Amino acid sequence: MSATGSAAPLLVSQAWLLDHLDDPVLRLIDTRYYLDGSLPGEEFERRHIAGAVYADVERDLTGHPGRGGGRHPLPAAEEFEDTARRLGISMSSHVVLYSNSFAAARLWWMLRYFGFERVSVLDGGLAGWGGPEASGPSPSVPPGDFVARAEHLERLAVYEEVVDLPAGTLLLDARGPDRYRGEVAPGDPYPGHIPGARSAHWQAVSWEPDEHFSPPEEIGSRLAAAGATRAGEGAAGEGAAGDVICYCGSGVQACHLILATQLAGIPEPRLYVGSWSEYSRRVPSRPRRGGGE
Repeated sequence: MSATGSAAPLLVSQAWLLDHLDDPVLRLIDTRYYLDGSLPGEEFERRHIAGAVYADVERDLTGHPGRGGGRHPLPAAEEFEDTARRLGISMSSHVVLYSNSFAAARLWWMLRYFGFERVSVLDGGLAGWGGPEASGPSPSVPPGDFVARAEHLERLAVYEEVVDLPAGTLLLDARGPDRYRGEVAPGDPYPGHIPGARSAHWQAVSWEPDEHFSPPEEIGSRLAAAGATRAGEGAAGEGAAGDVICYCGSGVQACHLILATQLAGIPEPRLYVGSWSEYSRRVPSRPRRGGGE
């Protein structure tokens, strides 16, 4: 387990979690989320890893109101602190997150944004779990003593930066290729992508068919094909290592892409929280970019 004051590994394995389920500092959180309208809370009640509590993307990981535009703005520090304490997170906790897809990385990113580094993601998520399971509502847990420290604003990008992208900045779109190409636009005014962005689908970049993360060198190769490289290696085309912004539909999938960069040893990109859901509302008269730009 992580000691107080130390960081935690980016990923933990299924075997590691099985060995640590009873550790008193473990706080296991299920963050499953669906884009198709399915109800993740009901899915949690049907099946979850024993000891996990449930964090809802819409209720717990979104500001009301919050910083940034779009569908999932960041909560204020006080709001997030209350949520984290209700989830049982203390400053001595080692938080382990899992989901059915990409949403675990949203809470991983948010905890670090508010100054908490002892957080890991379960490699393989719920799909690969073969240990003890439970059903029923999210269990009541003793409130934690989590403190939301000063926001790391340097980890954010804002609308004004992406609407007129500075020279040398690499903008990566974490959404699926159909959304990048402008074939569909679920929940947004019109389809397309931000001019200048390159496609880097979170799943294609980082995952194997069994929903485990790919080896770091493979993730790095896929990211390099989009222009993101390790420090000192240079960049493939426009954009340089350390000057990268990630976005998606509303700032959730992009967090998974940021996690992938960290696994590959690439300097951490910034997150455009508002993402396409903000951009497409603020510039409705701009060209609707599709194709392969």
